[in-house]
Amino acid sequence: MVPLVINTQGWVKGLGEELLRSIETSTSPSHVFTFETDEPVSSYGNGNGQGWTSSPPPEFPANYTHLSRAPVVHTIQSAPVTPLLARHTPSDLRTLSMIAYCHAHLDTQTWNFTSPLLAVPPYQIELSAAQASPLRRVYISGEGSESILPEDLGLALNGNIVALIHEVDQDPNIEALYDPSRPIPLDETTYLGLALVRGLKPTEEGFTLHLLTPLGEEELRKANAIIRNGAVELPLPGMLDWRASNSGDLAGVKWEDVPYLDVNGVVGVGGERRRFRRNLMRKGM
Repeated sequence: MVPLVINTQGWVKGLGEELLRSIETSTSPSHVFTFETDEPVSSYGNGNGQGWTSSPPPEFPANYTHLSRAPVVHTIQSAPVTPLLARHTPSDLRTLSMIAYCHAHLDTQTWNFTSPLLAVPPYQIELSAAQASPLRRVYISGEGSESILPEDLGLALNGNIVALIHEVDQDPNIEALYDPSRPIPLDETTYLGLALVRGLKPTEEGFTLHLLTPLGEEELRKANAIIRNGAVELPLPGMLDWRASNSGDLAGVKWEDVPYLDVNGVVGVGGERRRFRRNLMRKGM
């Protein structure tokens, strides 16, 4: 059995409590993990300081034999806020997480930061609709994905993060490598991991991909399709060569000529400076 973990929004009063109660009802959780808090006990929905709402215990279906009792509540200590952690925004933490993932070796559970990503030897894998090809399908999701035409597939994949998946029932009669109207398969599909398309070369039937992925060879051989979501991108630090002392170029290429890279100070979601609004409860508003 694979557990389902739900991270709630953390609000336990007013509208937040109504949303949390709806989650309780629809999911029927078996265990609830709450964090200790310094706030007064009376500020919580049920008045016990655990963060669990005042709604009655969920009624579990008869076939849920492993959920035959009310949720078990576990109260745990909050992680201490260190000066180093306080300096990082949510955007910084997402960047660190993605960079660490790209430098990982999941088969040996190790990390290698001795070389930047542009100096790591990639896997060379064929992508085409031919049955002999390891990767035979491409799916694109996210905002604007429906406007990507098959002839622009190379531009859409090059330099992007993609998900490697294994489709159990791939239709051998489908000859198209990519079809904008084809939905992403959800049933009988296994997500294997992420990969960076560091480069590609067009071929007669598709493309030759140069992939960087933390997956081991055994797991990588299971992949037979890829998904590109435009919302998931490689952070700027992952594109740089930190070994170079000359800031006027990247791997010998001038900054203005480096493809797929904007160094004009674009800030991601959550990366802007925090602003405090102290006038929201001002009288007369």
